[in-house]
Amino acid sequence: SNYLVFGSVIAEEIEQDSFRSFGRMLFEQLCIVGVNVFVLISGYFGIRPTKKKFFNLMFQIIFWSVLSTAVGLLFGVDVSIKSVAKTFWLGGYYWFIPAYIALFAFSPVLNKFIEHSTKKEFLVVVLSFFAIEFFYGWLGKMASYNLGYSFASFIGLYLLGRYVNLYPGKICKFDRRIDTLLYFVLSIIPAIVAFVTIMKMEKDFATLSYTSPFVVCAALFLLLYFTKLNITSQSINWIAASVFSIYLFHQHPSIVPLFKSVFLKLNCVVNESLLLYILCSIVIAVAGGFIIVCVDKIRVWMWKILVKRIPILS
Repeated sequence: SNYLVFGSVIAEEIEQDSFRSFGRMLFEQLCIVGVNVFVLISGYFGIRPTKKKFFNLMFQIIFWSVLSTAVGLLFGVDVSIKSVAKTFWLGGYYWFIPAYIALFAFSPVLNKFIEHSTKKEFLVVVLSFFAIEFFYGWLGKMASYNLGYSFASFIGLYLLGRYVNLYPGKICKFDRRIDTLLYFVLSIIPAIVAFVTIMKMEKDFATLSYTSPFVVCAALFLLLYFTKLNITSQSINWIAASVFSIYLFHQHPSIVPLFKSVFLKLNCVVNESLLLYILCSIVIAVAGGFIIVCVDKIRVWMWKILVKRIPILS
């Protein structure tokens, strides 16, 4: 509801409304950690790939691709065959899926390395990976890293997540309030740097990227905060089982135009008030997300029937 809808902040926008511009930058920094946290969680617990899990994932993608296309057509979106085809070869906004499938397939190799390496060897590999990624992927913007929109970036996050689970050092044992503080500080610093450099030089020297050391470290401390909470909830698990469907729906090429139009209209309704826009966006996101999660339970029910009737899927 921020950069996807309005685009990134530019110098002219800062000149017109510096408060709103900085607010947009900070909000984007606070939220961009989501993808990295998702992959860190995968590493923290470890992926154990099975045929059933793979088919379940692919069925979820197909189910939401078909449903999203139907919704787009229902609301009069000009849905081209090319854009719909992209969702099946997993291009465009669906970049995350092939990257994660590659991680899923490659995880046994990573798990073998983790099991047969010493703590020191493991740490050297993790530190070396991120030193190279930060230099070439973030500063150098090397195409192979694609600002973190890549399988290569996911490997490092997976290893980092696994390492902090297996070998929790001092950095993992901070009070969770310190974790929260570090998450905010690591989000505020690049937002300030970006704001100043765009305003003064019209160039963002803290490029928003999943390969950014600020984003990786902020994501890590956000993860560590939650590892220190002791929560047992069937409701959370019920929602979490379907949360990936929110991404599959709102990033579908048939839905993105609708998504953008809703938030552009909202911005006009609240008269471009940043705080009011953020509050309304959160309400819409939570309500819309809950509806998608409920619809996804139909997909879960269908999958259970398919598994029973088609043995090869189990």
